Amino acid sequence: LRATLLIDSSASMEYRDSKAGTSFNQVTDKLTHAKRLAAALAWILIRQGDAVGFISYANQIVCRSNHAS
Repeated sequence: LRATLLIDSSASMEYRDSKAGTSFNQVTDKLTHAKRLAAALAWILIRQGDAVGFISYANQIVCRSNHAS
């Protein structure tokens, strides 16, 4: 399998829920959650021997990376 993970890194991803009620959610923005989820998915795919690509974008591609096993 060849997978490409895309993350939106636009300004809207800086949103933090101030009404979350826990200190963890108050300091963690949407972009951090997206990065953690992408890392977890990439780790699972790589452990299976799959190729993983990553693209971060806002109005244009900001970062591109590939990992082939």
